[in-house]
Amino acid sequence: MAIRILHTADWHLGKVFEGMQFDLIDEQRRILNKIKEIASNEDVHLVIVSGDVFDSYVPSNAARKAFFDVVVELTDDGRRPVIVIAGNHDSPEGLTAANAALSRHGVVVFGTPVDPLPDFELETKRYRLFRKGRFVQLEFSDSDESLCLQALPYASETRLREALESEGQADRAVEYAQRLRLLLCHKPPFASDRYVIAAHLYMGGGEEVGSERRLMLGTSYHVPVDYLPSDVDYVALGHLHKSQAIAPNVHYSGSIFPLSIFDAEKDPMKSVLLVALEDRVSVERIPVLEEGRVVVMRPESISEALSQAEKLANSLVFMEFFGVIPKPTQIEQLRRAYRRNLLGIRFVFEPEKSRMDVAELRKLEPVEIFKRYYRLQHGVQPSSELVKLFVEILDEVGMS
Repeated sequence: MAIRILHTADWHLGKVFEGMQFDLIDEQRRILNKIKEIASNEDVHLVIVSGDVFDSYVPSNAARKAFFDVVVELTDDGRRPVIVIAGNHDSPEGLTAANAALSRHGVVVFGTPVDPLPDFELETKRYRLFRKGRFVQLEFSDSDESLCLQALPYASETRLREALESEGQADRAVEYAQRLRLLLCHKPPFASDRYVIAAHLYMGGGEEVGSERRLMLGTSYHVPVDYLPSDVDYVALGHLHKSQAIAPNVHYSGSIFPLSIFDAEKDPMKSVLLVALEDRVSVERIPVLEEGRVVVMRPESISEALSQAEKLANSLVFMEFFGVIPKPTQIEQLRRAYRRNLLGIRFVFEPEKSRMDVAELRKLEPVEIFKRYYRLQHGVQPSSELVKLFVEILDEVGMS
């Protein structure tokens, strides 16, 4: 029988959309419940969560509770193990603090590549689990194949150096990606029929959608796909928010909710991946967000946006305006009209209209130049008090 894996990542529990103060936790709980249904309906052998469980190092109590509840429930009382690795948004120490309590349920959490985790063994009616260092060995009662998983949580420069030093392989002259290659190609301590890697990193060729915070600057931190060991059956990646295949057996599952307007456009069908390890590895996307739940709208005016509010009452909305300079009162009108359904408002100005022509500026008074600059930077007119203060400063420096 094929080993079936549910691969998910980038939950970003506790995310609050800045400006709108929209707390996503209730929506995230609904999606996590959907993920539990999928795991049960597909009767998967294993769940992998490839990092960025939380949106910040200090998640809210509601976000923590949502995480602990769902990972324990995903195990279905000994039916399947859940492997979780930390991402760049997660506090490794915070994430692994409950490892002792979670492991008895079959949840194994990895915080860093050098976690000092003791060896661990668990046996249920459906599987046997052995953990040694960053590796987990799994044997299933309904499959004649065993599986070995290597966990590679997000590795900063410091953590990566520590990991290699612990294995006697440190070389400061070796580039970051090459150091990761040494870890990725570390020989597993178990002999298994199937080999899987769960990692949170930037794999070369991956497409960003604007909501990811870059791990590091520069392309030297992109890990080439050919750095992966040749004998790996599947690589479960986290970090990039668009669900995508880097190679036939190397996939980002993507985030479970669009975290920016770009994310909503590039990958509107948020999903988890159902992986079947057969003669040929198969990967199927299963949606977790219903169609039309998140909407991107680009109205030509504030009044047009207001007229659509009732129609979109059951959707969560990203809104973008081109060439519209709103008044503060109009933004407040939009917030009231869309109640708690507004994820974000973005104002964009066309380059030819937003660029300040030098010849034209020379004809203007300093106060008018200031007003234009303020509108371009903030999308609104400066208040009369701010203009008055600017004039006073001009008087002081003798430029009025």
